[in-house]
Amino acid sequence: MPLNAGSLPGLPETEVGRLFRGTDWGATELGPIEQWPHSLRTAASICLNSRFPIFIWWGPSLINIYNDAYVPILGSRHPEGMGRSARALWHEAWTEVAPQVEAVMQRGEASWNERVPFVLERRGFAEKAWFTWSYSPIYKEDGSIGGLFCAVSEDTARVNAELERDQLIGEAQDAARTLRTWFDNAPGFIALLRGPDFVFEMVNQAYYQLVGHRQIEGLPAFEALPEARSQGFEDLLKEVVRSGKPFIGRGVRFLAQREPGAAAIETFVDLIYQPVVDAQGQVVGVFAQGHDVTEQVRAVNSLKEADRRKDEFVATLAHELRNPLAPIRQAAMVAKSDKASDARRRWALDIVERQVGHMALLLDDLLDVSRISRGKLDLRRETVDLSAVVEAAIETARPAIEAKGHQLQVKLPAQPVQLSADRLRLAQVLSNLLSNAAKYTDKGGRIELNVEVAGLDLVLRVRDNGIGLAPESQRLIFEMFSQVSSALERSEGGLGIGLALSRGLVALHGGRLEVFSAGLGQGAEFSVILPLR
Repeated sequence: MPLNAGSLPGLPETEVGRLFRGTDWGATELGPIEQWPHSLRTAASICLNSRFPIFIWWGPSLINIYNDAYVPILGSRHPEGMGRSARALWHEAWTEVAPQVEAVMQRGEASWNERVPFVLERRGFAEKAWFTWSYSPIYKEDGSIGGLFCAVSEDTARVNAELERDQLIGEAQDAARTLRTWFDNAPGFIALLRGPDFVFEMVNQAYYQLVGHRQIEGLPAFEALPEARSQGFEDLLKEVVRSGKPFIGRGVRFLAQREPGAAAIETFVDLIYQPVVDAQGQVVGVFAQGHDVTEQVRAVNSLKEADRRKDEFVATLAHELRNPLAPIRQAAMVAKSDKASDARRRWALDIVERQVGHMALLLDDLLDVSRISRGKLDLRRETVDLSAVVEAAIETARPAIEAKGHQLQVKLPAQPVQLSADRLRLAQVLSNLLSNAAKYTDKGGRIELNVEVAGLDLVLRVRDNGIGLAPESQRLIFEMFSQVSSALERSEGGLGIGLALSRGLVALHGGRLEVFSAGLGQGAEFSVILPLR
């Protein structure tokens, strides 16, 4: 319906429609409605009948006209805002909007603004609010600009929801990062496996240290760790899923290939397989956690091995000390007999002297080892000639060598060698090595003693073609009370402390004692490396 000059038809029967009709427009610079230009009445009609928030600012004072949808934006400024100057109505925001208002009113430049924040006092307190709006010029019939038309929407609720969402997401991400940090830095290994194939969903750094070089996240467990399948872990995981009960293992042996193409490394772990249950109570995965206890297990095994060797040593010691008692007892009975001749008594005293000497040597070795372990054994160092030390050692070991018909080959440096050492102790080490070579080499064997100067070191090597040593025995041969099984079968007595004593004496000289053997039946080579200075 066309508008006439004296009315504004089609006003809605709403709160703002009634407010508009009741406003004394004649008291404003707009004047009575009947005098409004057609452009203003048309814009006002569109504004008041729209369900979208719209306002009109008209004239030099920018008199405000708005609709019902705009009321929530005004807040406590309604109803006083109808017919009021925009500058007074929005005084706290005027600095921000004034340049755009001027561009519209003076130059007809429309504007678009999206999600612009303002701090407004609409409900008795300052609050931050966001708005999206457009300013458009309203032209009068003569072509001049009479006012502006604004369609506006408040985005505060949406922006606050997005900010809250972003905050929650940020907090969740922070929590996830914190959890991941805790997860990765946990002292024990942790892994989450899901589905029937036990796919690694999460794995921490300690778990990667356990399994080595492989990237396993996202892969089925036994595709990522094929060597684990044959070790029984697949059956354990399936049983946890089937029963819904956790598995707890102590000192479980695990062989892991930590380097590509390398041999598997033996590890021992304490572990728990905990079933993961969904909302319906179904087991959907397994949470694995535990600790690498390899060092603890090896320490316990070492203690057990040391205890076993101690028991063997005590039994051997009792045997070695008891053996001389029978001939000593017999000799004592002969010596006490009134019928014994002088020759018979001398024979008895020789037996007592020989057996007592044997017992004294055993006890001296025990005391020496004890002194070394307590740091109480002192060397009597002096400048000694190497050839004299070698000669003394050979003299001591010669009876054992000749008793089994061995060939002894000695090779010394062409030039005399002198060094600072305890003459008796160094000879004791060499004689012990030569005696061992004689003892554990079959009759008619070959023993070599080679001495050479290598830089600042003196190297003495005792090599034989005897029973040899397995690789695992070479690691244990210098341990206290150690006698490996292949040596025990051919042992001719002794406490198994000779090599431990020799190593200690060499260490007191600032050197080291090493062993090498190609394997059982391949002979052995013991090397004494001593600093010349």
